[in-house]
Amino acid sequence: MKKHRGNASMRTLLGLALIVFAVLLFFKNIGIHFSGMLLGNWPIALIVIGGVLLYSGKKSDDENKQTEFLPYFLIGIGVLFLLSKYSIISLSIGALIGPLVLLFIGVNILRPHKKRSQKNYSETKDEQATDADVLDGEWEPMDDGSIKSAAPASNGEDTQIDVFTILGGGNFSTRSKALSGGNVIALLGGVDIDIREADANQPTIEIEVLAVMGGVEIKVPPHWDVVVKVLPLLGGVSNKTTCLAEKLSLPKKRVVVTGVAFMGGVEIRN
Repeated sequence: MKKHRGNASMRTLLGLALIVFAVLLFFKNIGIHFSGMLLGNWPIALIVIGGVLLYSGKKSDDENKQTEFLPYFLIGIGVLFLLSKYSIISLSIGALIGPLVLLFIGVNILRPHKKRSQKNYSETKDEQATDADVLDGEWEPMDDGSIKSAAPASNGEDTQIDVFTILGGGNFSTRSKALSGGNVIALLGGVDIDIREADANQPTIEIEVLAVMGGVEIKVPPHWDVVVKVLPLLGGVSNKTTCLAEKLSLPKKRVVVTGVAFMGGVEIRN
């Protein structure tokens, strides 16, 4: 299984940051105020997290990371609030939203996207695929009684799910028969991932999800066994899948969904 060092660092940092913040807040609430200086300078934490994410992202061998904007975003927000704290500039949340949205759109347009034409992003729901569409012509029997995919390895489709949305949403779908996993990040938005017509190139793949005040819905093939390891923090996780591999006489594949749902939701279904 392919490991994503940059994303693993992000998940680790998020968990450690929440634990440290909880401990400091506890001491403050019981009258121990040595944490006041740290809590009062919380923008520094954003700068540090952004710097570590930037460093770990450069070490990662994933050359097409759509999350490369996140470290700069955290560093920028941290610097702005730190300057505002010391009255160097006047800053409000309302004054940030509009420029940040336009900045993100501009950077996203200028940044080169590999295989962008192969991706299917839209703001309308795609037509629902039936089980017959998923299975029709995709499998062929072998002499030993087993079943293998009759389609090409990739069919020109994306083999890696790599989606990053902020203050918006959309759909992503692929029919690749060599899917190797991926990453989904939804910040203040929603994402619909449809891979019902795809298949994995190995028995087990991993999809990492980060939903912050947003929602992620993942539709998987009927012969996939879903294992959910998502941590809900003031959010929810729902697994509505049923593995029908044995009933359909298809080779069972396993997908492990990991990540964090912070004030957001993650739903997996067939």
